[in-house]
Amino acid sequence: MAEIEKSMSRAKIDSVFVQSNGAERFEVIRLHHSHGGKAEGKKLGGAVIASEA
Repeated sequence: MAEIEKSMSRAKIDSVFVQSNGAERFEVIRLHHSHGGKAEGKKLGGAVIASEA
């Protein structure tokens, strides 16, 4: 969680949407994502923490 928070902060993402929050999977995506520009593929879109249980 600390790494996700650090990455989102570095990318200046201040609001996220939690898609799933269960015992085996935690997934968040950014609320607004511009689809224009040259560096589009380099932007952070979200993060997933999954358990291999």
